[in-house]
Amino acid sequence: MVVAIVPDLAVSTYVKNIKGSSSRFINVRQPDPFISFYWQDGFSGFSVSVRLLHKAIAYANYQKNHHADGTTVPILEQTE
Repeated sequence: MVVAIVPDLAVSTYVKNIKGSSSRFINVRQPDPFISFYWQDGFSGFSVSVRLLHKAIAYANYQKNHHADGTTVPILEQTE
């Protein structure tokens, strides 16, 4: 995910809100009460220059493919 966050919002607050609202959205619509969506612990955040923004967006857009093909960039996938 590539996002722009206003300077007075902590990255951890932003991630907490995204994880919380998306989990609730999915779980409210989940027909099976015994299956629950949840996020893994942790997250990573990076600042990206305007010059390299297109590369960050391309990586995020193809992240599923990177995982399937084994072509992930380890430092970009770290959560601890």
